[in-house]
Order: sequence, then C-alpha cells, then structure tokens
Amino acid sequence: MTEDIKTTVPGIVKVRAVRCADLPQGIPLLADNVNLIPVLATAAEIALIDIPECKITSGSDAGSPQEEAVLTFTATRSPLAGYSLAYILTDAAGNHTLLGAREWPRPITEVTMVTGTPGGDARAYEVKVTYTSLRVTVPCFFPEKSAKK
Repeated sequence: MTEDIKTTVPGIVKVRAVRCADLPQGIPLLADNVNLIPVLATAAEIALIDIPECKITSGSDAGSPQEEAVLTFTATRSPLAGYSLAYILTDAAGNHTLLGAREWPRPITEVTMVTGTPGGDARAYEVKVTYTSLRVTVPCFFPEKSAKK
C-alpha cells in the first residue's frame, strides 16, 4: 500500500467489542451515504488500563483507495476469544466510531498476556487490532443501554 495520509482517532475513553456477525451488512459502502451507521447489537465494554490509541493510514493499493487502522490498548481482560470482533470507540464528547465490518476483511485482533511484577501488579492484556478496508472507521449510532459491562 502506498502511504499518503496519517491520522488518529482522538480522545478515546471507551472501547467496546461487538461480534462482526451482529453488524449490519455493507458498512464500508453505506458510510459514504449515511451520516451514522446504526449498531444495535450487544457490545461488551472492555476495562482499560491505559489510554487507547488508534492510528489510521490512508493510501492506495494498485490504484484503489485503501485505509489501514491500528488500534492498541491494554486491558484487564482479554477480548472475547473465538469470535471475529469489531470495536466501537467512544471519544470524550460521547461520539461513537466503528472499527470493523460484517464482511471480510475483518479486523485482526492480537492479544499478548503480560504478567505483573513480583510485587503484586496484576496481569494485563496488550491488544493490537489491525484492520484494512476501503473505509476503516465510520461514525455510528450506538445506544448506551445496549452495552454490558
């Protein structure tokens, strides 16, 4: 991929995991025509230890526009194992951004368990999510009551 533009998703305060299979179809294509994509699926809030960071690189691959997002965070628990997951990022102003889609390619989640120090620090999970698509982040509508802790 030829890299052109680098951006970030600023001020992430919450990260939620939702199964890709529960998302509406065609999100990358709908994103250009709809202001907010509705996400009405149940999403699990991830207990964060640090401030998440999401970097987005825009460019082209063989002449086609392409974006790649890398989301990194440290959590107290590992995200749901065995599922293809998308992520809902919430910023300090309460705006929601969806990272992922129902169709392939889906985000790739890598989890590394980090043990605590002998002095008693708890173990943690370093999570790295990589996602490449036509559009990697889209504004979404997510009702807060759909979240479970």
